[in-house]
Amino acid sequence: MKNKIFVIFTGGTIGSSVKDGFVATDGRNRFKLLEGFARERGEGISFDTSNPVDMLSENISESDLQAIIAALRAVDAASYDGVIITHGTDTLSFTANVLSQVFADYPLPVVLVSSLYPLDDERNNGYKNFAAAVDFIAAGIRGVYVAYCNPGEEYAQIHLSSRACAVDYSGCMYSFGGVPFGEVKNGAFVYRDCPPNPSPAEIANSVKKGFCGKICADICVLSARPFMNFSKIAPTAAGARAVLLKLYHSGTVCTVGDGGFSALSDECKARGVPLIVGPLDSFANVYKSADGAFSACLAAQDMSFGVTVAKVMLALGDGRDIAEALSENTFFEKIR
Repeated sequence: MKNKIFVIFTGGTIGSSVKDGFVATDGRNRFKLLEGFARERGEGISFDTSNPVDMLSENISESDLQAIIAALRAVDAASYDGVIITHGTDTLSFTANVLSQVFADYPLPVVLVSSLYPLDDERNNGYKNFAAAVDFIAAGIRGVYVAYCNPGEEYAQIHLSSRACAVDYSGCMYSFGGVPFGEVKNGAFVYRDCPPNPSPAEIANSVKKGFCGKICADICVLSARPFMNFSKIAPTAAGARAVLLKLYHSGTVCTVGDGGFSALSDECKARGVPLIVGPLDSFANVYKSADGAFSACLAAQDMSFGVTVAKVMLALGDGRDIAEALSENTFFEKIR
């Protein structure tokens, strides 16, 4: 152990204060986070830092994401035990999903952390998440992760970044498949040894090269809902380079009527635009309403919709085949 960690600050609530009744980024919070950790845990670990962007994460842009990727690539991995990236909660899972695919072969643990409330607010989980990230790094398990303590829970969970789901309205984060990679309890990482988790040994021995990191944002993302009229949506949606539709949990969408799914599918097929649907469980029974409906689509199987979006954007940016990208298991995103 070098007892040295590199921290990449990007803003977010964890880097914000309340000013004139509004939450806004505040550069002083970078030092507050490190000083708070030192008060609680002593001076045994040293930190080097960079601050490539200073944003509220709902406003993340392609240039912001590229700056974060560049900042992580600039870290001299041989000099540190790991890297912590501070981030806003709103798009935490998006950036985590992207980084999981770009840095699948990263030699150190990289942990994203956030906070539901500014650090001055006693309801914050930022200090706990940061401390959990430090403790997880001590376990020495390479790859990209998220450390997050749900409200009302004692311990922070560690999520594989490729399975990190968006923080919900109650402020909770979960892993796709329902099982976190583990928890940090009493200052030590405890691995959750159960399906579908890869073991630390599997992660160490499976180093796959990820995407180059170029992003194409020219996509249309839709989500199934009642009374959706695809005949009105289809012309605009199919003007993008790819269209993604998030299905209901049972792998279904409305397929009847003039405004049914076929209106979108036919429009995309006519224009030669790939239409990706998911998440789909490769082991599940197919509902009659979905029988044959997705024959002209690319199926995102056994992985979250969030990482599917990341894969499509990265594949388009790299000039790679989307179907091939979706079939690959880059950093344990597939639960089967």
